Amino acid sequence: MKLCVFAALALVPCAQTDDRAAFAEWKQAYARQYNSAEDEAWRFKIFQANMRYYEARNANDTAVYGPDEFADWTTEEFEAMYSGMQNDPPESCFPPFPPLPTEDVEAVLREKGTTVDWRTKGAVTGVKNQGQFGTCWAFGATGTVEGMNVAQGGNPLESISEQELIDCGSCGGYIGGSIRDYYVKKHLAGNTEQSYPYKGSSGSCHRTSSVTKAKVKSVVCERNGAGENQDNVLAQLQKFGPGGYVIDAGGLSGYKSGIISNYPKRAGKINHATLVVGAGEENGVPYFIVKNSWGASFGEKGYYRVKRNTDPPQLGNPGGIFAVYDDGKDSSVLV
Repeated sequence: MKLCVFAALALVPCAQTDDRAAFAEWKQAYARQYNSAEDEAWRFKIFQANMRYYEARNANDTAVYGPDEFADWTTEEFEAMYSGMQNDPPESCFPPFPPLPTEDVEAVLREKGTTVDWRTKGAVTGVKNQGQFGTCWAFGATGTVEGMNVAQGGNPLESISEQELIDCGSCGGYIGGSIRDYYVKKHLAGNTEQSYPYKGSSGSCHRTSSVTKAKVKSVVCERNGAGENQDNVLAQLQKFGPGGYVIDAGGLSGYKSGIISNYPKRAGKINHATLVVGAGEENGVPYFIVKNSWGASFGEKGYYRVKRNTDPPQLGNPGGIFAVYDDGKDSSVLV
């Protein structure tokens, strides 16, 4: 029988779920309080609906789902607060995808294999937390540039400021557009996180003199292959380092652990930017390792795993967004 995870981390059969008891445990675990009995009754109804959702996911997926800190939120509330990546970026922010490198995918995978974890190679900063702001795109962009700086540039790992992108960029909401518009077109290296700390809300642009060596020459946006094949994304991950990975945020609701093998598909719902940092295989199932920006309490210490060669992301959307390091040897910059 499939087991359900509750806030107190107890495992009980899904069929024996006691919603009232689970709600009481959950409120205590997350110190949740309400302004009125009516408000609590309404939130309990949402909690119950989410419990049925977790149970359905547990019955049809290899990952484990259960009530998290958002378990009394509606899908609309959750997405409004914790997604933030816009669909269909305007041409001015995200021009047509540049030609992909001509290297043969099979040759890259033959040379480098199908397993990689850029965390163990020192190319991934600690898990960050966007808080209750729709700024996931900025974390996807900085994570990509942070990884590129190590994987391609051979530089020490440095945390790059998301707030700088929020305050100073003009293409907020798009990973690739933000990287291209801010780092490539303006020929800038990123400010360090320490010198330009995160606040979440937009403020005045005030770049500091404390910058990293992370300069970007171009952006590679790799789409999924035919039949949801993601070998091309894996090859670019091996070649360039961590890259942006865009998904439907709603599919991460209640995720606790394991490999997501049956990601929900909702037309037009690509609204959240995350960062693919590795790939592996477990019990014959190939997967990507993806860093989220909801803090270390989310999922597997801030990460989730998703079955490779399946959704997300949906076909027609970038499967991976990677940055190309500017080593200064070629003065021409691709935009």
